[in-house]
Amino acid sequence: MKTSYILIIIIFVFYCCTTKTHNYPNIDKCLQKFENKFISHFPYDDRFVLQSYECSYPEISDDLNLGVWLIARYKFIADIDKIFNELESNYIKKCFYSDSCNLILPKRYYSDYKIEDAKITACSNKEELVPIPLFHQEKYDLNLDSLNDYTLYVLSAEPGKFINHNLLLKEGYMPDNWAHGYSKGTAINNNNKDAIFWIEIW
Repeated sequence: MKTSYILIIIIFVFYCCTTKTHNYPNIDKCLQKFENKFISHFPYDDRFVLQSYECSYPEISDDLNLGVWLIARYKFIADIDKIFNELESNYIKKCFYSDSCNLILPKRYYSDYKIEDAKITACSNKEELVPIPLFHQEKYDLNLDSLNDYTLYVLSAEPGKFINHNLLLKEGYMPDNWAHGYSKGTAINNNNKDAIFWIEIW
């Protein structure tokens, strides 16, 4: 019997040590709604401290057609060089808000059911555009100058339908070739040790 108890304790400790989880139950609840391939880049270690986050993944019955997203702001406190090296070796697009060629996803608001059009800055080749989010400045206490301090690393983005059709963004707010799709990545501000992780599916 004693051996059985020891075995149970060992299994429990192993499970706790190998299961990825945050110390923030609410964000974990949101993360569980996404397939792993969409949120695999979100941090689960003590290099990052969660500051705030915005999650929108309504029940299908809500039928609001705004898409789904999770945007989380962290402070990174260790292994800065390693973090940059990981991003530099994995991104498909590296950009800044001040760049002359960006496709910025529309902002959506549940409070008044408002959707803004996507923003496309002047581009010589729009076929190379990859969608990036515009973080809700009122949510993250960011002004335009500080947004320009962020380097955005898009880790993956594809056109297509990746969520239930009742959750897809309404037609007309994105260019035809990106009418639906997803974008995920990390934005880094080395000046204030900020890291913003995002997944948007529309």
